[in-house]
Amino acid sequence: MTHIISGTESFVDDEPTGAPGGPGREAAVTRAGRARLARRARRRRRFFIAGIVTAFLLGFSAVTAGLLGFGMPQTFQQAPVVEHPFTAADPDTHAGPETPPVMGPLEIAIPSIDVHAHIVDIGLEPGSDAMVIPSSDKVGHYTPAAPIGAAKGSTLIAGHVNFADWSPGALWNLSKAVKGAHAYITDASGKQFTYTITTARTLTRKPLPADTYATDGPPQLTIVTCAGTPGPDGKVLNYDQNTIITATPIRGP
Repeated sequence: MTHIISGTESFVDDEPTGAPGGPGREAAVTRAGRARLARRARRRRRFFIAGIVTAFLLGFSAVTAGLLGFGMPQTFQQAPVVEHPFTAADPDTHAGPETPPVMGPLEIAIPSIDVHAHIVDIGLEPGSDAMVIPSSDKVGHYTPAAPIGAAKGSTLIAGHVNFADWSPGALWNLSKAVKGAHAYITDASGKQFTYTITTARTLTRKPLPADTYATDGPPQLTIVTCAGTPGPDGKVLNYDQNTIITATPIRGP
């Protein structure tokens, strides 16, 4: 996810755009003015770039310490956790049946918990082993893992639990997933794949288990978001847990 920290910066050009002495002087001043504006534009870009919060899967960043300095309320909202974890061996508890949702290309939906979001491709932050997550109204498909609808391996979907103002994000309800409920996902062509949710757990924040992004082995859909309590982690506030849901394919469209 990328959030731009609230903040403004203004520049006043106190140099004249023209001056006595003819076109040569005016052109020289104009060139100098343009150079100053370019330098100021670079400073402005640096200002806003410095205000960007990039959140990663390995401890999604909720907000930077800088954000608190701009007058934002210093109240932190706990993210939901899976209160009743389940495994593949547990009995189904979903009441069902379900009607497949109407979906466009590159979308994920879990109707039983009111999750429906657009999917964008994501990868690793350059020089790190952390995934870059899209804006909180979307989710990301980690492309180094299995493709959407793959016959083997884990299709890994990751998204934020909330926005920077603590309002619910695309995966706020993920921790409410019920054993046996269906998850639906579409690829770029719009083909829909249906999965049955088989496991749900909330883990202490740490590198994800290898099977969540494996490119071989049994096919599965893995969905991950933040959970727990935000706390300081260097210059950012990170949630201290991740909620992980897995599902197995049952049929095509």
